[in-house]
Amino acid sequence: MEKVLVAYASRHGYTKEAAETVADSLTGLGLKVDTMPAGDVNNLTDYDFVVLGTAVKGEDVLPEAVEFMEKWRDDMRGKPAAFFALSMLMADPTEENRKHVAAVLNKLRFEQRPWDLGIFGGVRDPNKLSTVLRWSVKQTKAPLGDFRDPAAMRTWAERLGKRILEGKPY
Repeated sequence: MEKVLVAYASRHGYTKEAAETVADSLTGLGLKVDTMPAGDVNNLTDYDFVVLGTAVKGEDVLPEAVEFMEKWRDDMRGKPAAFFALSMLMADPTEENRKHVAAVLNKLRFEQRPWDLGIFGGVRDPNKLSTVLRWSVKQTKAPLGDFRDPAAMRTWAERLGKRILEGKPY
């Protein structure tokens, strides 16, 4: 049985929820899955595959995701992996926005090509924004709300899980 780590970087818990959705889908296929914050990971040797999730904010992934990849750079070399991101850009799911988020995720790749990238809508909750950000969102008329699509996350995870079980990276 393949053992999978689903690690995540999350500020407000939304990426954690997405990671749990991904993990549940992988578990449903018979994979053994551990889910934890990226900063809590103590080793990768126990895992056959790593999935790392993060929020994408503008031009950046969360620092915890970068720290994970820096800390585990040697262990990740050659280890099969996939990445997923939540981004408010995907409130408008154009190909241009998808490419932008994928380019930002490239900051995590370092020396390897991931098996897959999952790119999903994010959440902008006005109750969790600072006063300055609330003002900025209002001025720019940026979208507010929850643009995650759990069904799309499950579909992505199930497709990835089947490839893990078959040992087919691409």
